[in-house]
Amino acid sequence: MNQGGGSAKVDWNLPGHVLTSITAYRFWNWKPRNDADGTALPVLTEAYNESKQRQFTQEVRLASAGKNTIDYVVGAFYFHQKLDSHALTSYGSAAPIWLLGQSTVATQAALNGFAVTGDSRLRTNSYAAFGQGTWNISDRLALTVGARYTKEKKTGSFVQTVDGPDLSGLSPTDLAIARGSRAAFGAPNAYTNGTKESKLSGQANLSYKFSDGVLGYATYAHGFKSGGLTLTNVGPTVPTTIEPESIDHYEVGLKTRTADQVLTVNVAAFWTIDKNYQATLYDPIKTTTYVSNVGKVRSRGIEAEGSVKLAEGLTAYGAVTYLDAKYLSFKNSTCPIEIQASFCDLSGRVLPGAPKWSGAVGGEYSHPVTPDVEAYVGFDYSYRSSIYYASNLAASSRIPGYSLVNARVGARIDERFDVSVWARNLFNKDYFSTLQPAAFNTGLVSGVLGDPRVIGFTGRVRF
Repeated sequence: MNQGGGSAKVDWNLPGHVLTSITAYRFWNWKPRNDADGTALPVLTEAYNESKQRQFTQEVRLASAGKNTIDYVVGAFYFHQKLDSHALTSYGSAAPIWLLGQSTVATQAALNGFAVTGDSRLRTNSYAAFGQGTWNISDRLALTVGARYTKEKKTGSFVQTVDGPDLSGLSPTDLAIARGSRAAFGAPNAYTNGTKESKLSGQANLSYKFSDGVLGYATYAHGFKSGGLTLTNVGPTVPTTIEPESIDHYEVGLKTRTADQVLTVNVAAFWTIDKNYQATLYDPIKTTTYVSNVGKVRSRGIEAEGSVKLAEGLTAYGAVTYLDAKYLSFKNSTCPIEIQASFCDLSGRVLPGAPKWSGAVGGEYSHPVTPDVEAYVGFDYSYRSSIYYASNLAASSRIPGYSLVNARVGARIDERFDVSVWARNLFNKDYFSTLQPAAFNTGLVSGVLGDPRVIGFTGRVRF
């Protein structure tokens, strides 16, 4: 995989205002090659899904400068994306016995050398206008209200083609079996689809300064996650458009710091209701995964973070989150392999990918080497508890909790330059980032290991 991009931010100081422009471009080219059947057998000789993505964003905003009775910001945002994918699945000599349970003349002719190709194309254009204002009612009390109007259009297409050895030499009986077997794994298919959305989101926040070092606040926000398109070969009962999520978020919190700013502690409690939640599901008919809406989800919890200056140049920090996330409504989930039923009701069950406990601690020590150069060294330790990865909460998709350590060493120069060498997953810990039952309910569990130790270099320049 190769990826990259760049961004440019420009601020213009105007009378009583600051005009800001942020322009960004990013891309990736993803060409995976792996043994997708997870065995040493030639079940699949090739299986990959290549993709390339290009995106451009532009934001312009105008903000009031200084401290006023009413502070405000208004602006506009544009997003354009191109995403193209090319998928290929080729079946080998072990496919008939592994996937069909028998290796005969008909099944060998059907699958050995059979290939399915899928090409998808997605285009997205999104426009938004936003504004936010803060009414400083007094030196202690402030009310902030903001709104954003988004208009988005997505268009897509999908084309599937198949290829394989000639079947004309088979007997009529074997020919019928071979054609039926191939149809179960892929048939020509093509469709186009698209979505248009216009959504209003916003928030309101009331904050109060109990003292110079203690701030309390309460927030309500209504937002959405844009819908999408399913651009893959799915069964006739699977919708090819994804409805947008509707999100209502409530939060109360307290931010504190000592007068000498040696100690900072922030705590918050939150409650979020997510309607039309988008989840990755499995289609047993077409043996493929896709994204679709599943119902309603609730997330609630408490989080705390803090930092303390232990000595000159030495700072320690930490954070912890308790999360209770579950499906409120998901009545028609496909069942995991350990449950023999067509559909399962997961309402009230834990949400996949949501650890109950997560946290991090770390520290950094910096010391001036010269009047213009400051050297520093730091580390971070993070932990998260176990999760289920599969949306149907298959027992085999449970990923145990794990912890990781990162480290860095670098220098800040003349308050403009920052160069560092860093290591992620310093101790090269093995852990799963994904884990779920493989297709066809063969009992195989497939997973992807998280990143191993990665060492890199970062340079930053402030203009």
